[in-house]
Amino acid sequence: MIPEARICHVTNERLRLKITGRREDHKYFSSVHEKLQKAGFAQSVANPLTGSIIIEKKGVKVDEIAAFGKKNKLFAMAVSEKKESGNEILLQKVTTPLSGINADLKKISGGDVDLPIAIFILLLAFGVIEILRGNFKMPPWYTAFWYAFGVFSKSIFDSR
Repeated sequence: MIPEARICHVTNERLRLKITGRREDHKYFSSVHEKLQKAGFAQSVANPLTGSIIIEKKGVKVDEIAAFGKKNKLFAMAVSEKKESGNEILLQKVTTPLSGINADLKKISGGDVDLPIAIFILLLAFGVIEILRGNFKMPPWYTAFWYAFGVFSKSIFDSR
């Protein structure tokens, strides 16, 4: 019977699988490691004590690893978007509406203003208003400037 592999961590360059059914099986993990190396996953680490395998490869694809494991009868892995990374799913939920707002803002302004620039202008204006009101308390005006600078510099960095 093929053991079940569970995705613990995945990024664009790294995948960590947990195969608890074969924990402490040195022969099994040695075999998996050798087969992964022969298949071109040279940067793989198998740890029988923890029952985990780490695969490092630029552009690592979960589907590719799952197919490889199934084809070679090494492990079975259920692949779904939700298992890939909880952080990426949350990031998508947050950024999807913002990217829509950004696209609308670019469309309305003819491409001159995007969301980071709009936030920069709003925060800069907020800081100026606070100074004009005589509100020199910490942190309102300088915090607004700090955030404005951060957003502005990030947008410059991203555009390059």
